[in-house]
Parts: sequence; C-alpha cells; structure tokens
Amino acid sequence: MSTCILSRNKFPRKLDAFDLISAIVTIVFSILFAWFFVNFYNGYNFYVVDLGYNYHLLYTFFQTHVLAGLPGQTINPNSNGDLIYTLLAPLVFIYNSPVSFVVFEALWISIGSYFLFKIVREETESLSWAFTLQLVYLLFPSNYGMITNGPEFEILLPTFVLMSYYFFRRRNYLTSVVIGLLGALTSFVSPFIVAIFFLIEDYRNEGYSYRFLARITRKRDGTLDKIVRSYRNSLLVLFAGLMIIVVLVTVTYPLSYLFSFYLHRTGSVQPSAATETLLGSVIGSFTGNVGLKLNYLYGVLSGFLFIPLLSPYSLFILPFFLVIFYGNFPPYYDILSHYTFLFSAFLFLGLSYNISRLKWQKNDLRKLMIVLIVAMFLSFLLYSPFSVTNIQNGTLHSELNVSQEDKYLSVAFSDIPQNASVFAQKAFPQLTNRLYFYMPGTYDNQTVDYAVVSSLPVATVPLPDYVGFSPFWAQHFLNNSSYGIYESISSVTIFKLHYHSSPILFVPLIMNYSINTNLAPGTSYNQTVFSGNSDYLPPGEYQMTYVLMVNGSKSVLTSADIYETTSVGNGTVISSSPTRISDLQVSGNYVDYTVYQQFPSYFVEYRPALELTTNGQPLTVGISVVSLEIKLVNIQG
Repeated sequence: MSTCILSRNKFPRKLDAFDLISAIVTIVFSILFAWFFVNFYNGYNFYVVDLGYNYHLLYTFFQTHVLAGLPGQTINPNSNGDLIYTLLAPLVFIYNSPVSFVVFEALWISIGSYFLFKIVREETESLSWAFTLQLVYLLFPSNYGMITNGPEFEILLPTFVLMSYYFFRRRNYLTSVVIGLLGALTSFVSPFIVAIFFLIEDYRNEGYSYRFLARITRKRDGTLDKIVRSYRNSLLVLFAGLMIIVVLVTVTYPLSYLFSFYLHRTGSVQPSAATETLLGSVIGSFTGNVGLKLNYLYGVLSGFLFIPLLSPYSLFILPFFLVIFYGNFPPYYDILSHYTFLFSAFLFLGLSYNISRLKWQKNDLRKLMIVLIVAMFLSFLLYSPFSVTNIQNGTLHSELNVSQEDKYLSVAFSDIPQNASVFAQKAFPQLTNRLYFYMPGTYDNQTVDYAVVSSLPVATVPLPDYVGFSPFWAQHFLNNSSYGIYESISSVTIFKLHYHSSPILFVPLIMNYSINTNLAPGTSYNQTVFSGNSDYLPPGEYQMTYVLMVNGSKSVLTSADIYETTSVGNGTVISSSPTRISDLQVSGNYVDYTVYQQFPSYFVEYRPALELTTNGQPLTVGISVVSLEIKLVNIQG
C-alpha cells in the first residue's frame, strides 16, 4: 500500500489555470459578500459604533490631514493604534459613504482566501487540499463577524498576514515586510503579533534570527547545527511568553493586581489583603462565564478539528485564549467579534502546516479532507449569521430586506447637505460622512443644522443599550423654538434649524400587533383582554384600530363596553370613552373598533391595552380580538 507524503515546495511557481480558477472563486464570492453587506447597510442594520466611528476617522483625516480630533467633536478620531485608516482615507474620494468601507472590507476578507489557496498549494503540492482549505476559509463563521459588529480595522489583519507569509515563502522579503508592516497598523496589538510572526518565520526558514543565534553559539568542534537546534524550542517558548505578557498588559490591564502584590511585599498592606486582591481577582477572572468561554473555544476550533493547536502557530492562538479566560470581556469570547481576527490567519496557517507534514495513505487523506469540509460547514450552520436558527426565525430574511421605509429614510438623509452639522443617534452611521457629527451622551447643547431622532429601533436586529433612544435630546429639539420638523419617516424625525413650515416628507408611523385573543360566549368579563408592548412614540395624534371577529349570530351583539387604554411611563392611564359593542357596525364577521389618542411628549412610554366590561352579564356571542394597528396620523411639531 502506498503512502502519500505531503512536502513543502520551497521554489516559486508560475501562475496557471488553477490559480485563475481560485481567483474567479474569490471574485464571485467577493461580489456576493459585498452585495449582502450593501443590502445590510441599506436596511439600516449597522450602527455608528463601529461602522460610523471608523468611517468618520477616514473622512476626518481625508479632509483635515491631521490625526488629532477637531475641537468640540463627539467622535474624536484618535486611532488607538489603528493607523491603517490614514491609508484607507482615499475611499472617501472614491465614494463618500460608509458603504465604501463596508464593500472594501468584504473584498479584503475574500482576498485572503486566494492567498491561502496559493500557500496551501505550494506547501502540500496538492490542488485538492488547496481548494479544500479555500472552501474552509470561506465557510469560517468568524469571517462574517462584521455583520454583527460592523467593519473594524482588525478585520484587515488576517489577509495581510496571509499575503506576507506567501511572499516570505517565495523569498520576496521586501514585499513581505512591507505588507507585514501594513498589517501592523490595523490595531494596537498588531505590531507585536506581526513582529513575533516574522521572528518565528525567519527562524523556521533559517534566516537572520537563526544566523544570529548560530553566530553567538558557534563552537570550534563543528557541532553548530546541533547546538543551534537545541535552542529552537527555547526560543519559541520565549516568543510565546513575550506575546502572552504583552497581550495581557495591553489588552486586559492587570497592572493593578501586580501593584497590590508589590505593596504586600514591601509591607504597605497586610498580606491577607494583598493575597486576596491578587489571587481572588485572577481566579475570579478565569472562572467567570466559563461556559460561554468554552463554547467560544469549541465554536472557533471545531471546524478545524483542533488541528492548528498542534502546530507552531498555536503560539499565536493560545495567548489569546488565555486573554479570553482572563479578560472577562464578552466581545473577547464572541465568535463573531472582530477580536477573533487577531489570530484567525494562524488557524489556517497551522492547518496547512500540519496537513503538509502528514504521512498518510491517499484514502485517509481524502477522508480527512471530507471531514474538514463537513466540520466547517456544520460550524457555519451553527455559528455564522447565516445559521439555521437565523434562517428559521426570519432574521436573515429581514436583514437582506430593504423596506420601503428604509428607502424613504435614505431619501430623507439625502436632503441633508454635505456640509451641515448633524446631531443623530448612534443608529445612523449613514450620517457620519461629515466633519461635525454629534451623538447623545456626549452632546453638549451645540447648535447644529439638523437633528435626527428615532424613538423606535430602525434596524432589524436588537439595538444595544448604548445605541438606544435618548428622549431627553429628542424633547430638547421638539421644545426648541429654533427648530422645526423638516421630515418625518415612520419613527424617525428630522429637525431643521430655523425651519417653521410643514414637513416636506411625511411617512406615517404604522405599528401592527397580531393578538388572536378569544373571548368565549357565555362568559362575563371585567378585565384587560389585551396589553401591548411599551414603546416610546413620537408626539402626535394616533389612530388605534382593533379588528374584532364575531363568532356567532351577526344580528345579536352583547351590550358590553369596550375601552382602549394607554398606560404611560409615570403610571397614569389614558382611557378612551367607552364604546358599546352593540353600536359597532358589523362587516361580514369582522368589526373595526377605532379610537384616537394624543401623545404629547417623547418622555413617556406608552403601552396600548384593550379592556372589556360586561357589567356581570355574559357575552351572547364569541369575540376574537384579531389585531391592532397603531398609526401616526398627525405629528406634533
């Protein structure tokens, strides 16, 4: 029986038809990827944090050519080491919209799959393995993390690492180093990652670091290689320890614990207090949310069958896992978080490294190939935004859908001049393509040209707390006589400075509830039969329309009273005048019960409810409360 040994090819190989096929796969995937993100963006599913914030960095630098923030800005473009934005600023010139950054990152992620194909093909000398790992790359759930977090600069790092590694293997060291330096600009920890990556790769390829170690350990007896190689593992452990220390210090800031321990050693505090401070905090950090952390590790590694952990590249993977357990910062152990991109390239390099050194029979290699594809596909179905769960609950469909209201909102935003200053909530990154953009929480009552508020989430995914509605500033612009309502699109209100005419665009807010509450005949009621959600609604006049279905004789209706009530945030209840069910007009089996309510302020939270009173008398017919429609018919402003 034959044995297949996959070996590393150290010599450059010319482009051929298979490289072209891989490139076509990359391009097609890039187009689909970009199309999805453009729809996601047009459906208002991204937020200022982080898409708008990062695009604002590009825009501000492109316009001002300075790294410091503008005086009085609430989004201060301090890069925190993400200096790559200075090189991406020309995206503003190509197309001044955050969507340009979205499309660029989608394309950049896809390009990584092509360079992985070339790396694997040269290392394994196998087209099958090259295409397999390219497919595994395209199925890796974390590559779709920008759907939930928006584009981040760390997302650029994996492709830089794969490109740099590819050119390093081809001995094009200058290109490799330049690309690596660009990758080092993607986050404040990237320089350490890239530096250690180059040291390890250089040593593995017997480059400068290897020669330096050989020189300082040179012996007269000719045992140079033996001595140098004996230091190999020690040097790698040294690199790993350095990386762990650097990442822990720069990411999780445990210096306070070390300081407490120092005070204990110097006698400044009691030993028990110092020990408790240090050991208790460390143990608590490692054991906190341990279930979520283990689920993260399994979710990231299971698609790779844990193979990368057996490679030298585990030196880049394991320190981050240590940070996950120590940091207790939820985004660290979110499989779709941008932090996963700090080490994801090394998962693929580790996988390629081990596969290229397998001494298995061809049939066993084929089985491993199939198992890898299946494992990553299952991981994709479980953990990616395209998961089975998101398909079943309709999340994916809603994210891909651009509603008519979304289109109206885009039209309304296009009416805001490019040079205008804007106050807006953090749900609208579309408005960050300007120098002066302000948000609730840091807004200091500056005079702005336009103010955009939304009392309901406009996105199809739940808004984080820091993106939520700020009724204080919404009411501030409503009460300010210098502002008038310029446009109103569903729950979004746009105020304009010195505007005192009717809105130029009014798209009514319409909210629908599916109720399906059955009231049996022969039963007495004196209670609330439906209670809706509590929501902030823009001030104005609302039409509340309940649809009732009569289950029985159309000619006989009970004389019960029906009320539409609204409980507000301060505990008071606004009730409509009672309506006799017998006075309602029956159309077929259905009755429309309509009342009007005036909501005067942004400050109160409204909960619609339907009450039925039969005054001790049983219903003579069955009634089903089918639905409720709440419609804003006149906006207050």
